[in-house]
Amino acid sequence: MARVSSPIQLIYCYETTELLPHFTGNSLTVPKKNPGAAIEILQELDARLADVKITFVRRPWLRCLRDLASGRVTAVIGSYSVERGEFASFPYSDGKLDKSFAFSKTETCLLQQKSAAIDWDGKKYTFAKQHTIAIPRGYKLIKNLQAHGFDVYNASSASNAHELLFTRRVDASVSLCDFTAYPEYIVKNPIPIRTNHGYLMFSKVFFRQYSKLGGHIWQVLKGINKKAFYLKYQNYSMVADN
Repeated sequence: MARVSSPIQLIYCYETTELLPHFTGNSLTVPKKNPGAAIEILQELDARLADVKITFVRRPWLRCLRDLASGRVTAVIGSYSVERGEFASFPYSDGKLDKSFAFSKTETCLLQQKSAAIDWDGKKYTFAKQHTIAIPRGYKLIKNLQAHGFDVYNASSASNAHELLFTRRVDASVSLCDFTAYPEYIVKNPIPIRTNHGYLMFSKVFFRQYSKLGGHIWQVLKGINKKAFYLKYQNYSMVADN
């Protein structure tokens, strides 16, 4: 990439509620210490891009998506959907979404009270009565769980969803499959209910003007050893569904 006279501003938006291990803290500001694996990776990306200056802003998740659609922010990290493809640019190769450029791959598992007779075999759920499951508000998993007969409680955050489960106010919740910090009266089904590839997606407003730069950013990001950053936060694992 040819060096430009002044760096191009890239505004990265992420939610105000904690989503471990990707980012920490329930705040409008970025924590100065241990901000989360995703933020540290993007800070490393920023250091490697001489022609780009990344600015971090925190807003409610749905607001981040709306601002990405309008071009008020430049980028967010999230999974692909047809709806998001209407307003965001993702890394493609030969006309197909290129998973080799995925920012992260996470597997989500079901957590439940031992007393809740909920079975998941990888294809379908089986239970004798309707159960209440706590899921962070705005997550795509909600519609799927509702379609399978769950009564979904919209939690304010992943940590709030777990608090509701651990205090026995709901029957179930979800976590990353490698999460182990739950009480003995909680069980985890090891079969993932969702495998999620997260991508650094750009607003189409930005990508139309800087498509070559966007491609370069994806290439540089691909070269960062993300696993090393996530290992630092392995004991923080909660849930990922964005």
